[in-house]
Amino acid sequence: ARTAHVPTWLPLQSRRPRTKGDTMTETTMTDAVHDLINDWTDAQRTGSGIKAIDHPPLLVTLQNAIRSSVGGTTSGASDPSERVPLNVEAFELQASIARDVAHLTRAYTKDRPNALLGFAVRTLAGKLDALWASNQIAEHDYQAAIRRARSWRERIWAMLHKPREKELAFCPACEEAKVTNGEGDTQAALVAYYSDDTEPFASCRNCAREWVGEAQLIALGVLIGATPDQETLTAMGVRS
Repeated sequence: ARTAHVPTWLPLQSRRPRTKGDTMTETTMTDAVHDLINDWTDAQRTGSGIKAIDHPPLLVTLQNAIRSSVGGTTSGASDPSERVPLNVEAFELQASIARDVAHLTRAYTKDRPNALLGFAVRTLAGKLDALWASNQIAEHDYQAAIRRARSWRERIWAMLHKPREKELAFCPACEEAKVTNGEGDTQAALVAYYSDDTEPFASCRNCAREWVGEAQLIALGVLIGATPDQETLTAMGVRS
């Protein structure tokens, strides 16, 4: 096995949830927390075009992720008997947001935050908006709270929509099947990467050859004799 090539590409950005206003034009705390505590609708690309997809509040999705494989690794699902019962990353993110909410609640309302995170966020947003409307909070403090709320949303979205990976067979360009990374671990040379609503691609960790888009990935599959994995193909946006 050869030493792994470090690719120069960066992960493609996923779409972020849409709320009542774009993140750059939100003017109230209620706007900033909207999709954290309310159902929201997203436009997603399907085989037949664009379809509106309804989603639960992001805080609900985060809670569900704590005991699921959501946001986990990307090499394919593990056997249920081998799955970790607690998603530590989701748990720690929820705890971090709860600490932020508690701090803001105590700082600006003097109240004790509700133990239910969604209710606490809704209450905090309403009270901060009321303070702003009555000129009882400085503008820089109010805007800082809005930016903090946006960061909760962005952090949840980033955790739930990490680029996924699928290890493939040998690379037809350099004919290597395995490489050794900087830590001495052996990895597959050829890997496919895909994320929500972005163009999938495959890259060789050894020679850096890339195959971008549906047509090239299908051609790559033929070259390496890959057996179609319908679930993975669907997630990658590749039509069978």
